[in-house]
Amino acid sequence: MKGMTGWLALGIAAAGLAGAQSAVAAEADLVSYEDDAMELYRPVLDQYNTALLEQWSMQEYAAAGLCALCAYYTNPSQVGYWLEDVDNNGTEELLVGETEAQGEAGGMIFQLYAVYGQTPVLIASSTENSRYYLCTDGIIAKEEFDGAESLFAYYMADSDNAVLTLTEAVIYDGTQEGETPWFYSRTGTDVSDAMPVFEADAIEIMDSHEHEAIEYLAFADYGI
Repeated sequence: MKGMTGWLALGIAAAGLAGAQSAVAAEADLVSYEDDAMELYRPVLDQYNTALLEQWSMQEYAAAGLCALCAYYTNPSQVGYWLEDVDNNGTEELLVGETEAQGEAGGMIFQLYAVYGQTPVLIASSTENSRYYLCTDGIIAKEEFDGAESLFAYYMADSDNAVLTLTEAVIYDGTQEGETPWFYSRTGTDVSDAMPVFEADAIEIMDSHEHEAIEYLAFADYGI
């Protein structure tokens, strides 16, 4: 997958084979492409920038359709944005997340937007107990925790239709009385849609979707 930097580097490298003049032209095309994507998402980016600068409350974030988790951050340098063609359809999606997150938390997405009909459309939003991550295989992971129950659901982003499509899910339900509290499904995210599996198999599935660290661009530098 190629994000902002990746697209630019790829274009320059390919154009270099055709000479300096074509390299300049290719770079200009890619910069223009990135600028076009930025303009499409400008309403969302402007709103986040204002919210961070004015230190909105969780209620204000929620009322505006933004991720309320951002209210925990008091500095615009702590929250950032990134454009990446997550589903490889030629159009970049907008990801908003924490700039300073490390390790597994580095791939967490506060919100994920796609362009649908030339308009940014929200397709995933994290909460306190339900958080989304970008994985290195291009999958969007949803990790949800609620008491004795946990959900690890994996989706393909379908930006053409502004939706996430489930590919598989691992469910832990400590209230079940069977031989195993672990379940697996490709059709839903509830135990009633799933079949029991061994813990080792469940862990192997989860480990196959490694979180990708995202180099978010801080809102502290937005518009500079």
